[in-house]
This record gives sequence, structure tokens and C-alpha cells, in this order.
Amino acid sequence: MPELPEVETIRRALEKRVLGRRIAGISISREDYVRAGLSDISSLTGQVIQSVERRGKILAMHLSGEWALIHHLGMTGRILCVTSKEEAPFHTHVRISLDGGGMELRQWDPRRFGYIAVLRECGLVEFAPWTSLGADPFDVAAGEFLELLSGRSQPIKTFLLDQRRIAGLGNIYADESLFRARVHPARPARSLRPVEAQKLRREMRRVLREAIAAGGSTTNDYQKLDGTLGEFQHKHRVYRKAGRPCRNCGAVIQRMILGGRSTHFCPECQPLRP
Repeated sequence: MPELPEVETIRRALEKRVLGRRIAGISISREDYVRAGLSDISSLTGQVIQSVERRGKILAMHLSGEWALIHHLGMTGRILCVTSKEEAPFHTHVRISLDGGGMELRQWDPRRFGYIAVLRECGLVEFAPWTSLGADPFDVAAGEFLELLSGRSQPIKTFLLDQRRIAGLGNIYADESLFRARVHPARPARSLRPVEAQKLRREMRRVLREAIAAGGSTTNDYQKLDGTLGEFQHKHRVYRKAGRPCRNCGAVIQRMILGGRSTHFCPECQPLRP
């Protein structure tokens, strides 16, 4: 699933490619892929893309005329910027034509866990997937992060995946952040001492910055806006490394299931404390 670095990579690319461009038309191949505002899609024709915002793993294109176009990529979705002449592959559910140059944006999603939504700007504050998100990892202050952990008995890995607490992390970057912070993924969130919590916050932000600089991680379906692959998967230290030696200590990296999610860690670098 595209996580914060992948979605932020797409956001930055969109800013370079489509800001100031006018929407010439939108084609939807599956109406059930539109989570809200199906009847308003035609109203976006002629609107200008003014800014692109990311919140957690969700993108919002803010348009003229007080419209917002929401994109969520789900588990396997992509947003690609291509020429209109290119044949659209199967599972291309959204095509957004832009004026001048024969360019269009396409949202491709074989499993259809993603969606788009068309909203008035004033309705964005009532769109639950947007408003229910927690703090962005780059915005959460040290004291706020410690407060979020306080009283939480759930495993710290499960806490990091809870989009209502910290928005944008998924399996990849939760595992990598916990490894760098030397925190066992099964430890209760509330058990982290202040110094450990701040180290986790610091390493989480560092991992995300490095991943954004590398264009994200391509482990399954993710591609950047131009169709090229991310590079951060080559820098993963524990994610999907079960059975291999830890690059820090040589111990065998292990895999466990927490909250129904596959979790990777080093038992020596991330000891489970009582």
C-alpha cells in the first residue's frame, strides 16, 4: 500500500506537472470508484488545479471554483501522468484530461480499495476519511507524541498503524522506524520511556525523509507519477528481511503477526522488555 513517502512523492511531482493546468474533462469507468460527489464530476471541467495537498496517505487537489478532488490509492493504486494517446490499461478507473499538450492523469487500481471523491471545499471538513486522520509525523511535536502514547496498552507497532493517531505510516515505515529506534514492535505503547519515545519520533521522521528523497519504496505495485520505480526498498533493514542476518548485529531477523499485520524485527537490536 502506498504510504506517506510514496504519496508525498506523487504530490511533489503533481505540483511540478499540473499546477495551473485546466481540467478538460474527466472519464470514470466505474461509478462505484467515486466515493462522494458522482453527480458533481462534470462540474470540474474547466476548473484550474491550484494546489495539491497531502494528509496522511490521501491527496487533495484544490481547484478553482471552490472544488476539491480527493485521491486515495488504497492497496495497489497508482496515479500516472501520461499522454492521452497511450492506451489505458485495464483497471484504469479515472482519466483526467488536461488542456494543452494532450496530457492526462490516470488512476489505476486493480483491487479497487482506493477511490476518488469530488467535494466542495467547504465540505472537506465534513469528509470523514480526511478529518478523522491524526497528526502528520512531520508536524507532531515531542510533547504531543508522548501524550499520544500515554495510556495506550496496544503494541507500539499497532499504534503507529492507527491512522487516527499518526497519519501516513504503514507496515514498511513502521517496521523500519521501530528498528532504527531499537524498540520491539510488541511493546505496549505506554511502556516507552520519554527518551525512547523521542528517539522513535526522531527516527520515524528520518526514515520518512530518506524514503521521500528516494522516491518511495516499490515492493509491489507502486510507481511514481512518471511510471518509474521508487528506490528506498534497497535501503530496507528489516521489512521483508525475515531469515536474513541483521546488518547491525548479525542476528536473524524475525517475523511475527501483530494485529493481523506482518511485522519484521531484530530480536537483538529490539529486545522485548517487560
